[in-house]
Amino acid sequence: MTHILCGTVAIVTCCLQVWPALRHKHPKAHRISGRLYVAAGVLPGSLAGLAVAYASPSGLSMQMSTATTAVVGLRMIRQGRIADHRRWMVRSFALTMSIVLSRVLGVLYDHTILPPPLTQDIPTLIAWGQQRAGLASWPGWILPLLIAEWWLIEREASARHRARQARRKQAAQTGATPQGPPSAGGWRGS
Repeated sequence: MTHILCGTVAIVTCCLQVWPALRHKHPKAHRISGRLYVAAGVLPGSLAGLAVAYASPSGLSMQMSTATTAVVGLRMIRQGRIADHRRWMVRSFALTMSIVLSRVLGVLYDHTILPPPLTQDIPTLIAWGQQRAGLASWPGWILPLLIAEWWLIEREASARHRARQARRKQAAQTGATPQGPPSAGGWRGS
């Protein structure tokens, strides 16, 4: 019950954390929901999840990855490393939402590739449940994380593109040749 309650707090506050309008217009609410996310959601939910993980086919790695990313994100903001904090919290959001995705995948599997057994034999039901959870856990964990990493890479590429465009515009107005950031081969024009 503790794991479910704290997990619910983590999911709700995690959604608040990635809401841009809340972050920009109400930074105090962002800080409070962030503290709740870590202190009342992810950390106690992960600790309670250790007992669940012991008996779960998805295991300890799923619980610890979510807690670890949240702790790293908290550490980054405490050090004033805002850009790093945002990157780690995007990953933490992805891993928190992976729990939801794995449940959705489990239901999808029930109706497609892995229907429940027709028997009431306990060992058969346990084996089916473990197979279902295992099949749902890994894609449920990896897909959101891959999407988050893709989003972070695309966002950084977009920021670099906007910076190049701004330099070109400024150079066109002043008649100078724009210079880009240093690359592996030295300075290059944009």
